[in-house]
Amino acid sequence: MNYQPFLEMNLLVSDELVSVFHQLLPSVILFLVATFYLLMFLHISLFSLWKFLGQPPKKRPYMIELSNE
Repeated sequence: MNYQPFLEMNLLVSDELVSVFHQLLPSVILFLVATFYLLMFLHISLFSLWKFLGQPPKKRPYMIELSNE
């Protein structure tokens, strides 16, 4: 079994482990990207719901329309 230094550290990693890591790398990257977009969608949805269900804006005196009746 051939061992090689890993990222200039004192860890020795086998070739089999490196090959398995390279096989799993696209899946891990896809999972991280999907997780990021899912959390962003959840954040935007909850923020929109919070704005929608929040208190209505207060009517300020300068915002009230005066009727000339």
